[in-house]
Amino acid sequence: MKREQSRLRLNLQKLTRLTVSVRFRLTGWYVLVLGLVLVLFGSVVYLVLSNSLHSGLDDLLHSRFEQLIEGYNTNNGQINLQEQDESGPSQPVEGEIWLLLDVQGKLIQRAGRINESDTRLLFNLAVSYSLHQYQQIYQSFKVSSTNPASIIKQFDYRFYFAPVVVSGQKVGTLVLGRSREAVEETLHQLLLVLLLAAPAALLFSALGGYWLATRAMRPVRTIIKAANEIEVTDLSRRLNLKGPQDELGELAATFDRMIARLEEAFNRQRQFTADASHELRTPLTIIDLEVSRALTRKRTPQEYQRALEIIQSENSYMSRLVGDLLTLARADVGQAIPQLEDLDLSDLVLEVVERLSPLSRQKGVELLIGELPELLICGNHTYLTQMLTNLIENGIKFTSGNGNWVRVVTGKIYEKWAYIRVADDGPGISAEHLPHLFDRFYQVDQVRGHSESQLEQEGVSLTETASATGGSGLGLSIVKWVATSHKGEVKVESQPGVGTVFEVWLPLIPDRI
Repeated sequence: MKREQSRLRLNLQKLTRLTVSVRFRLTGWYVLVLGLVLVLFGSVVYLVLSNSLHSGLDDLLHSRFEQLIEGYNTNNGQINLQEQDESGPSQPVEGEIWLLLDVQGKLIQRAGRINESDTRLLFNLAVSYSLHQYQQIYQSFKVSSTNPASIIKQFDYRFYFAPVVVSGQKVGTLVLGRSREAVEETLHQLLLVLLLAAPAALLFSALGGYWLATRAMRPVRTIIKAANEIEVTDLSRRLNLKGPQDELGELAATFDRMIARLEEAFNRQRQFTADASHELRTPLTIIDLEVSRALTRKRTPQEYQRALEIIQSENSYMSRLVGDLLTLARADVGQAIPQLEDLDLSDLVLEVVERLSPLSRQKGVELLIGELPELLICGNHTYLTQMLTNLIENGIKFTSGNGNWVRVVTGKIYEKWAYIRVADDGPGISAEHLPHLFDRFYQVDQVRGHSESQLEQEGVSLTETASATGGSGLGLSIVKWVATSHKGEVKVESQPGVGTVFEVWLPLIPDRI
């Protein structure tokens, strides 16, 4: 009993999944639309054929009327029923009924098998219609006809009431009728064919539609299976769906691109975390070594002062690193949205240059200013200041001891863009490093990339390393983000032994160009 109940529940679940599936709904809509089309098509065919057959019968009655009138004899007021040529009258055909009345409404001549009650009905109608001299009327009736076996049957007839006119004078009225049985039989057969063919067509269409829907939805099942198998720890799976590049093919390609972006984001996040841990470990190690060294034995005031200066330097470095990490983290999640205002780019450059002039003098680098025309842009003062500071500080740091000057110039390009150009005559950057300059934690000088043991073996102390580099490899990443968030871009050109040029393009305010 329980097994039967479980089987019943399983079957109900399968039926429920089937009825709510996209394949079932697509097939249902397809069959519904096809059914409506078939009903509309069948109705139109039936109505057109019915109208055509009835019009043909009316035309036949009119033609037969003209044929009979050709044999009208004005002497006796009757129609001569003799074999003549094609234009003349002939004997009544099977199933034909006609009545001839004179102008006084008296029945003169009749033909065909029809009982007396129906004859009187036709006679009365003909008399009433004859009041109008040239009126022609078509009417349909059921009449009782008798055959030689005296069997009475009801038949549908179409009658034509028309005046008999000779030399412009009405001499009587002719009532002519033909059976509608052939027309009705043809329409009945057509209706039967439509009623039998339509359900069969719908059944085959439903089966074919469901098969086509199943075949069309196969890529979707592949996508679902792959999505269920993909985990955060393994984003290397791809669908690589082969087939026509239709909507489902585009969906599969979009899914692959989405997974690729997720994999890239996770890899970047892992790399970011690893690099941040590495960058923070070095200053923390230096601070720990200096504190341990100072506490191992009593030191002179000068040694204590030197240890505190090193700790302060590394603390400043970590504070700046954490600040840069927070800036980029907020940018990644879309929280660092710059609040824009109208700014004069030249004033901003002067402000940053004045603030960094003491640093350049300390490093022995001449900080030069070129042309600074008025350039109105829409930007965020804080972020643009940070961008300029990073570029100029980089120039000063790498030029010190290798070059003599850093120059800052602004101007316009194509009357639509403002540019800031920061150039130096430092050692330059090799071509293989240029594509990676704006990657996070990427540093051209590989001093910080060495391990502590390697540095000690090379005779470089951790203290000297920290003071020598002073950078985290995040400055240019922030520069690129600031430029991009202001709908601009940053470019770099460098030649070893000659110098480096960074150029940032920012859009001018349209109504101020």
